[in-house]
Amino acid sequence: MVVPSTNERAKPKGGPQGERSRRGAEGLLAIWHGAEMEFESEFDDWYDRQHHPERVGIPGFERARRYLNLDGGPRYFSRYDVKSADVLASPAYLHALNHPTEWTRKLMPRYRNTTRAVFRFAGGVGDADGGELVTLRISGGAPDAVRTFGPQPMAALAQAPGVLKIEIWTADTAVSTLRTEEKKLRGSADDVVGQAILVEGSSIDRLTDAVARHLLPLLGATAKLDRYRFVYQLLKG
Repeated sequence: MVVPSTNERAKPKGGPQGERSRRGAEGLLAIWHGAEMEFESEFDDWYDRQHHPERVGIPGFERARRYLNLDGGPRYFSRYDVKSADVLASPAYLHALNHPTEWTRKLMPRYRNTTRAVFRFAGGVGDADGGELVTLRISGGAPDAVRTFGPQPMAALAQAPGVLKIEIWTADTAVSTLRTEEKKLRGSADDVVGQAILVEGSSIDRLTDAVARHLLPLLGATAKLDRYRFVYQLLKG
């Protein structure tokens, strides 16, 4: 985490201001999903060898990260950091979605219980990436998480043992719901959430405890919580 200057030390940075000025990526594509069990190993290979590299090669994509669920929720959580959410409606990205590879065509129908949403950065604190992750999916129409979970509670969570980074994202529904060939291949409609909160750290037990104490009581909305471990990262070359 960036240490504030002496005259700011009592006010850790949080919310839309401050963090935004230090970010290179203002948009996010986030996908939670399961897979038919007999295809899980092939999904791992597809992500490693083709899908993540293909996506990061698209103009505007900055990074791909993938996680595996530690509990019984969606097995995969993948995040793609992009320069802005508009990248996810760009001709280059839509061309990829509408012209999937043969391997992609094979695996898309094997997705299960998919949540996919395009997000715009709304607020956060912290610079370090963690190997453990707690994700919270909040449905559309819920109170704004940035306002409900304000700067002081965010600072308290950020300072809790094991916590390294907090990000709050607001969904762009119009871009999230664009119709594409890949969506058609998945068969059932993707779930689209209104907001997402991502809390990264170095210990899943400490993250779980910190979220329960400093975040959940303040949300004012029901959230689907999942716990993940980091398995893959690819940065734009």
